[in-house]
Amino acid sequence: MQTRPLESLRLMEGIVHIYMPDFKSRDPTMARRYSHAPDYPDVAHQVTKETHRQVGPLIVDEGGVARRGLLLRHLMMPNDICGTCESMHWVGREPGTDTYVNIIPQYHPAGKVSDAQYPEINRCLTHREFRQAIQAAREAGLFRLDERSAWQANVVGD
Repeated sequence: MQTRPLESLRLMEGIVHIYMPDFKSRDPTMARRYSHAPDYPDVAHQVTKETHRQVGPLIVDEGGVARRGLLLRHLMMPNDICGTCESMHWVGREPGTDTYVNIIPQYHPAGKVSDAQYPEINRCLTHREFRQAIQAAREAGLFRLDERSAWQANVVGD
């Protein structure tokens, strides 16, 4: 496993006040297939825990401006390729249920995705998939969800 991301993050302690990392997948097989990074889940877990340790949960002032903390982003993929439900349960356990999570449903197939190589992700998300992700996050105890993106989502019918 690579240690460089953690080494770099540790150098940032006390300097960075807000972290906004992406949390893509918990499945090494999927990470290998779509990102060519089978160690992605391990690295992402460590990075998420380290950033949360440094800055804690997201703190927003009276005007709605983020001042300090962790805002975790998760881009959903069709057919639960990223393991969204499992990811939300991990977030609820590890960094904790007070983690601010932005579940991003705006995935749009482009580039090589339209080829026969990736037919399983050659479509936009459905409303049902997005609702299931929000439900999984709530079941995991997450209560700080940014659902505003749902109104702008590039999702299709149920």
